[in-house]
Amino acid sequence: WRDFRLKWDPKKFDDVSVARIFHYYVWIPDLEILQAFETTRNGVRVVLYSTGELLHIPPIKVKLRCYRQDDGDYNCPFSVASWVWDGSYVDLDYFEGKREIDLTDFIELPGTTVVGTTAEKKTMYYPCCPEPYPSMQFNITLRENWDQSLNEISPA
Repeated sequence: WRDFRLKWDPKKFDDVSVARIFHYYVWIPDLEILQAFETTRNGVRVVLYSTGELLHIPPIKVKLRCYRQDDGDYNCPFSVASWVWDGSYVDLDYFEGKREIDLTDFIELPGTTVVGTTAEKKTMYYPCCPEPYPSMQFNITLRENWDQSLNEISPA
């Protein structure tokens, strides 16, 4: 995100155009992973650019409830939203325009394979308020493959 109050001219500060600061020194959006029954976050630094742009990607460990489908696959839905800030303050959007989850750092469970992911942006309007409240709805589809994983572990 961008915060105009954190903008500076690098020429006035020995050509320093990037700073790494602790996350508690800046405002962090109160984004929550809804439907998670356990979430662990580790505090990390924020990368602050002279343009006022901030980059904050905290490592998050999430445990989700997954639901078995008729075909045997499991759907694991979850949402990300702000509890307090409306869309004029925090607007959510697709990462790099992709309508799927980036699984670069995803750690698969033994005996399962990710067979699909989806991402969808939704915007709610409540009777009380004219402001939009955006959220991102995600789903991970898993397939059990215990037989295959057991063959890979067990000697033939």
